[in-house]
Amino acid sequence: MVHELDVLKAFVMDGTSYKVDILWDGMRPMFKANDIGTVLGMTNFHATLKSYDEDEMVLNIVRDQRGSMQETTYLTERGLYRLLMQSRKPAARPFQKWVVQVIETIRQKGHYDLEAAVYEAKEATRLAEAAAAQKIEELLVEQAKISKAATDAARHTTLINAFKKGDCLVYFGKIRDEPDSKSLIKIGSTKDLKDRTVGLEKEFGSMQIFEVFQIAKRHQTAYNDRATTKQLVELELLRYKNSLLQSNLTGTEVKEPIPYYTPPDDRRYTQRRGDKIQRYSSDGKQLLATYPGCAEAARQAEGAAPAGNLIRIAINKRTVYKGFRWAKLDRTLPDDTVQDIGETVISRTSKKGFLAMIALDRSHIVKVFADMKEAAEDRQFSGMAAISTAIKKGTKSGGHYFCPWYECGEQLRSEYLSRCTLPEERVRSNGMMIEQIHALTNDVLKRFASIQSVQTTMRIARASLKRALEEGSILKGYKWRQVVVQAPEDGDEEEKAQFD
Repeated sequence: MVHELDVLKAFVMDGTSYKVDILWDGMRPMFKANDIGTVLGMTNFHATLKSYDEDEMVLNIVRDQRGSMQETTYLTERGLYRLLMQSRKPAARPFQKWVVQVIETIRQKGHYDLEAAVYEAKEATRLAEAAAAQKIEELLVEQAKISKAATDAARHTTLINAFKKGDCLVYFGKIRDEPDSKSLIKIGSTKDLKDRTVGLEKEFGSMQIFEVFQIAKRHQTAYNDRATTKQLVELELLRYKNSLLQSNLTGTEVKEPIPYYTPPDDRRYTQRRGDKIQRYSSDGKQLLATYPGCAEAARQAEGAAPAGNLIRIAINKRTVYKGFRWAKLDRTLPDDTVQDIGETVISRTSKKGFLAMIALDRSHIVKVFADMKEAAEDRQFSGMAAISTAIKKGTKSGGHYFCPWYECGEQLRSEYLSRCTLPEERVRSNGMMIEQIHALTNDVLKRFASIQSVQTTMRIARASLKRALEEGSILKGYKWRQVVVQAPEDGDEEEKAQFD
């Protein structure tokens, strides 16, 4: 029975491993001629074999690596020894010793041990090939990284040189690679990409632009929320007019206007200059909240609706404003930093702002007035002095205690709001009032006593509101109108619309 055994890396010379196929017919070994020629480095190997006899060389039909049967030349043990003794190649002598050792081992220990050796040799070869393949893969990956880096750098240079100063652009740039195959990306707009890139490199340490879109300046307002809202409102207005026309023709009831689109207020305030603002309890001992700046404090101060400029005044004078103390905090310090803001300075009682009338047992708020003047009129006092004195001394006046709304405890305020609503803010004589108008029907939905009130309630910037008032444009899904409140005549207030 013939066994074909591949002895892999069994013969090693000068660090090179050679594969030799051996066919066994019983106990007679035959060596694949091509493998022997490779070991000895013979170039005209087949010409040498022409003089060999049948007992030195045989032809066998064997299956190749592709599974096909082909005729292959093998040397017998006698033919191999003849070839090695005639050869002057450096490998001939060590290879002859190896052959003798292999043959003796096989004949002494049998095929079982040889098969084990062959398996070990094959496994070692497999591991070596796997290590080599992994090394090749690592080199290919590294080469791919180098190639990609060069390509990205070339694209970066091409993009920043492709646009001239003044072009309106939106750019995408990579700051750095992050773990898990993620990247930190910067998206922004500019009119000078080259100069902006230099600034970004200084700010972030590195910047590689990988995509740029040019925007036509004449269409710059066609893609923002303001334009989108205006277009949708016009569409809803057209539908509403069609509904009116249909009602006149059929005599059916007019449907209410379809609610129109209002952009969500999902802005994130990222003020990066100036000091942060902290809100403390009225005694200045307990930190309640920290805000990025005065604007955010005015918007987020839990219904207190403070004005930014008055917050700064209260900080400088160390007085209570809207029932709280206020302080500046260096932007580099943590938000939970508690400061010693000094003792509270007692200030003159303000006659402005909501005023609460509290029951004698201080268990609940009886009523809330727009200001001290309204409270004095309601209680039929001759003036505001009695209420002002009661507030300062904490005494009762006219059978009740009085306290500024924002200085009442949270529990008292919550209990009152659960059953009542706060009054409208008083509009000063000859002052300005802001009307919130339905964009479709032009109905007045709400009136604000001041621009500050609109800013706080609707989270609208003063500049944006001013532009909407001047242009009659839609802001936050509504139209806005400013009216002048004239001094009362004959007990009535006249309002003069400044804009139609």
